[in-house]
Amino acid sequence: MLVRLVAIGGALFASVRLLNSRRSSDDDKKNNKKKSGVEIMQERNRKMYSEQSVKNGLNFIPRDGDVFISTYAKCGTTWTMQILHQLRSKGDMDFEEITAVIPWDIGALDCGQDLNTDHKYSPRLI
Repeated sequence: MLVRLVAIGGALFASVRLLNSRRSSDDDKKNNKKKSGVEIMQERNRKMYSEQSVKNGLNFIPRDGDVFISTYAKCGTTWTMQILHQLRSKGDMDFEEITAVIPWDIGALDCGQDLNTDHKYSPRLI
C-alpha cells in the first residue's frame, strides 16, 4: 500500500494505492482479447455515473484548503473517508452514509449535492 499527500494549488490530495489485478470478462475470453486495467475501470465508471454528473465533477474548481481523498479501487476509500471525517469533526457521526458529508466529485450531481457549498466542518473533504 502506498499513501501519499500532495498539495496542488492550495488543495491537499490524499492518495492511497494498493496494486490490484482483475480477470478479464467472459466476452474478452471469447474474443481472445484482454482489456487493460484502465479500460476495465473506464467501462465500470461509465455505468456508475451520468455524463452530466461526471462533467460537473471534472469542471469543479477547488478552494484553497480543500482535501481530495483519492484511493485506488477497492483499497479502503470509505474507510479513509470515515477516518478523515472523524478527525475534522472530532467524532461527529450525525449522518446515515459517509457520502452525505463527503461528496464524490463526479457523483455529486447524481446524488443532488452541490460541490460548491460549504461543509459543516473544515477542511472540505471531497
